[in-house]
Amino acid sequence: MDTERFQRAMVLRDTGQIQEALHELCTLSEETADNGEKASLLLNESRCLVQLGNLPEARKRFEEAAAICPRTQGRLYVEFQRAMLQWHEGNPFEAVKTLERLLKHYLDLLKTAEHKDLYEDIQINQGILLTQLDRFGEARMVLEECLSFEFGAEDHASVLFNLGLCYLKLGDFAQAKGKFLDSLTDAAREQNFVGAHYYLGIINYKEEAFAKALQEFEWCLPRAEKGQLPESHLYKWLAKCATQLGMTGDAERSLELPKSE
Repeated sequence: MDTERFQRAMVLRDTGQIQEALHELCTLSEETADNGEKASLLLNESRCLVQLGNLPEARKRFEEAAAICPRTQGRLYVEFQRAMLQWHEGNPFEAVKTLERLLKHYLDLLKTAEHKDLYEDIQINQGILLTQLDRFGEARMVLEECLSFEFGAEDHASVLFNLGLCYLKLGDFAQAKGKFLDSLTDAAREQNFVGAHYYLGIINYKEEAFAKALQEFEWCLPRAEKGQLPESHLYKWLAKCATQLGMTGDAERSLELPKSE
């Protein structure tokens, strides 16, 4: 395999140029006859296709890779991509189980320098998955470890956001606020960026900083769809803030608006 071209494809992928990376990987895959190299390339193609939202084709490339991958350490990467597909195909419980099996059986190997990047990918994704499955105590421990990793700005912001959510659900509002504020960077995913403001509004409300809470919920309202936030929840929080601030008319209007939709 042309190592220089492969590295270029990885740079393209990691900088968000997914389609270009996929094209380079496909070209390399067609040119190699070595099963180990071809399996690696197909797995990376599958990963790109997941990012592009083409799950059927991502599954197809994965199955091709799994069928030809030698019984070597390359199987670690097969199982990791299996978990990512399970997650994006709507089976987060199975995805977590797959990642847990990897860590149970191959932890020492994954912690070697050769597989350090894979170990960190496993932990980041496991932490986010556990958060989504409301396993906040377990997720917090995993995500706290992830803060020691050297990774891209987008992953860092994602870890901070999910860690903030864990702290919030576990009742540690001070830690949650700090992590949500730290996650608000230009690299943050849009959904997480809006979500962080929403949760900061909730924390401010619980701290009786009602004016600050009101500002956060007002900021979120026109961005509710991007943050995948139910508008009815935002209106209820706006009403609660308005009531606490003595804005009776605004509170009544906030409660009426969802009903008129």
